[in-house]
Amino acid sequence: MGDRDRQPAKSDRSWLAGLVARLRKPLFLPLAALMLITVALVPPRGEFPLNDDWIYAKTVQGILETGAYEANPYADPTLIAQAYWGALFCSVFGYSFTVLRASTLVLCLLGAWAAALCVRSRGMPHAAALFFGALFIANPIVMNLSYTFMTDVPFLAVSTISGLFFLKSLEKEAALYVLLGSVAAVAAFFIRQFGLLLPAAFAATWIVLLIRKRVGFSWGVPLALLMPWAVAGGLLLVLPELGAGTGEDWDWSDLGYTTLERARTVLGHVLIGSVYVSLFTLPLLLGRLWPAGETKRWGRRRILGFTAITVLVSYFVILPKPHRLPLMGNSIYDLGVGPMLLRGSVIDSEIAAPLWLGWAWWIITALCIIASALFILECLPHALRALSRKREGRIEDCERAAGQDLFLFFWGLAMLLILAAPAIPIRFDRYFIIALLPWGLLSLQYAKVGVKKGPTVAAVSALAIMYVFSVVCLQDYMAWNGARWRGLERLMTEYGATPEEIDGGYEFNGLYTSDKFAEDSASGGQRNFGPRGWWLVDDLYAVSLYPRDNFEEDGTEPYFSWLGFQTRDVLLLRRTGEPDSLF
Repeated sequence: MGDRDRQPAKSDRSWLAGLVARLRKPLFLPLAALMLITVALVPPRGEFPLNDDWIYAKTVQGILETGAYEANPYADPTLIAQAYWGALFCSVFGYSFTVLRASTLVLCLLGAWAAALCVRSRGMPHAAALFFGALFIANPIVMNLSYTFMTDVPFLAVSTISGLFFLKSLEKEAALYVLLGSVAAVAAFFIRQFGLLLPAAFAATWIVLLIRKRVGFSWGVPLALLMPWAVAGGLLLVLPELGAGTGEDWDWSDLGYTTLERARTVLGHVLIGSVYVSLFTLPLLLGRLWPAGETKRWGRRRILGFTAITVLVSYFVILPKPHRLPLMGNSIYDLGVGPMLLRGSVIDSEIAAPLWLGWAWWIITALCIIASALFILECLPHALRALSRKREGRIEDCERAAGQDLFLFFWGLAMLLILAAPAIPIRFDRYFIIALLPWGLLSLQYAKVGVKKGPTVAAVSALAIMYVFSVVCLQDYMAWNGARWRGLERLMTEYGATPEEIDGGYEFNGLYTSDKFAEDSASGGQRNFGPRGWWLVDDLYAVSLYPRDNFEEDGTEPYFSWLGFQTRDVLLLRRTGEPDSLF
């Protein structure tokens, strides 16, 4: 059983005594306090969209006005569950982007709590569970997206709840937990369709355990697993058209023209994904590498294996541009978190951030490569031990742990492999957070967090640094976006500009002018962003973080950023020349 610190159940403990014991070591309250501190430091107020969430906000508006869900032609996922969740909040508190953000923050807290409970279901200490729940909140991408109505965090939270029930079913062999896990997976499916992978991972695990005679067959398990999906299938049949035909066509040539090329592309994608998930769980590496955290001396075979895997991961990470983290765009860039969706923000194919880490990203990249190699070297063989031996009879505690490991392995691998599908033509760094839970749970058992003082102090210190970084970047993101939308309001009120005359960036144009192109998108089978991109009609006026050619500054909107502790300006620009025909 190793470092799991698993305690046998005490049959003579009453439910009341168990409740008292849990209240003495709460998980929810400390995580709620951390979330409240974050909200107090960076209030989620602001009547403006962020990233793609204006698309999903329009869906909520439709539910509030008509009482029915209607897909938006610019939406990729079918987010029925999230849309009604947001509509529930808005029906109580009124429709606003602030209320929609609050609905996401609640799900983030529930997801963090579920993540902590996953650790406890693995038999690990309370301190490790609390650490992992805090790691969930402190993740820079999770924290940033929690302040939006994007689908990323709601899906992550609900899939974590589903994973918790499936883990508990492997711990207790109870069909009820399988049913609850499948119901939660259906809810995740109706946020992002990747939710189907969770019951698939559990089914694969159960079949392996059956073949290896580690569980006994029971009809209750497959029935509990499939019944919620039968209901979901019925719902799909009666729902209106879910935006079919607006996505990208599958093109297998995106992965290569031969089987070898496609295998190489998928392997590279999985290894890059592993580096990103290692970035999200980097505090665990410091606990893992702390001298007191290593209990076994490395032999020659282990050293050679680690070296070979490190070289392999480095090949796929360092060879292509930009050679080091950040490898993919959208959320994390140098330096900051949160996409800059304004024209003029990209210079020489890179985000023109006010501050840069530069060469320091090589240190972070090297640490993430080491973490990825350690995971492949140790965690995956550990997870696969359920495939290696047959045992008669029902599984004991350590065998249940092996089943949980196998489920986490299937779950994490599925979440990385699905992102390599050619149906996803553009891959962003934020997509990889869906593998955060299984990857982190498998890695946590090696970090000695909550078991030994040195590794715990090292991991918690790194977690504190990650949290501070995430909060600082979140404040910067909310501050410049707040200034941007104040500037846009000034253009419309003081300058008398109409939305059709303003280049306000992706979110502004999408919110105000995308409806003009939506009908063509729904009927033509391809999304229509307009001939100039981002639904831009005219750019007599524009807002920007930097000066632009053919524009002159006509005003500024200042904001103070914790990223650098300085006041910067969002520029209000007026076009001085003829508009470009295309962007």
